[in-house]
Amino acid sequence: MMVLGNKLQITSQAELNRVEEKLSKEKAKQLFESVNWMSDELEIRSITRLR
Repeated sequence: MMVLGNKLQITSQAELNRVEEKLSKEKAKQLFESVNWMSDELEIRSITRLR
């Protein structure tokens, strides 16, 4: 596994772990929401085409 540099200048490993976990969850939420939006958009377009 590649280790990235600590761009946040956090010296505490526990704090770094908390921040990384929070950022990871935020990115996962953004990805989930974008997939849901795309899915909804495709469904709307499909329904519109069927009319």
